[in-house]
Amino acid sequence: MISIISISQQHLLDLERIAKESYPVEACAVLEGTLTLIDDESSERANVLGIVPMRNADESIYTFRIDTNDLINTYQEISSRNMEVVGIFHSHSSNAYPSLTDRKYMELNPVVWLIYSTLSQNFSAYILDDIVIQIRLEFSSSNHAA
Repeated sequence: MISIISISQQHLLDLERIAKESYPVEACAVLEGTLTLIDDESSERANVLGIVPMRNADESIYTFRIDTNDLINTYQEISSRNMEVVGIFHSHSSNAYPSLTDRKYMELNPVVWLIYSTLSQNFSAYILDDIVIQIRLEFSSSNHAA
C-alpha cells in the first residue's frame, strides 16, 4: 500500500494555480509517475513526475468528475510513456478531506488522492484501504515538466 506521496514544490505550485484558476469550480488533474518500494518493502512511495490537467465534467463547486473516456485515454497515454497513474488531484472549497462522493471514486481509482483546500490553502493526501487513511506528503527535488 502507498504510504508516502513525493512531489516537487513546483508541481504543488502548478496544482495550486490550477485550483485557483478553476475556482469556485473544483479543479482536477491526474498525477503521473512511478511507484517505488520503501525500505521495509511493505509499503510504497508514489513519486509524482508529471501533471495532466483534466476537465471537471460536473463543472460544480461541490463535486468533480472526470469523463470516463477522458480518464481511460489519460491512463493509456501515461502507460504509453512507461509511467503509472499514481494519483488523482482535485480541489475543495472546504477542508482538504475526501467527501463521501470522493470515497466512492477512490474505490474505483485506488491511487493517492491529493486534495487542495482553497479555503485553508493547504494540501493533504489520502488512500483508501477499507477506511480513508491520510498519507505523508514528501517534497521531492524532481521537476519534470507538467
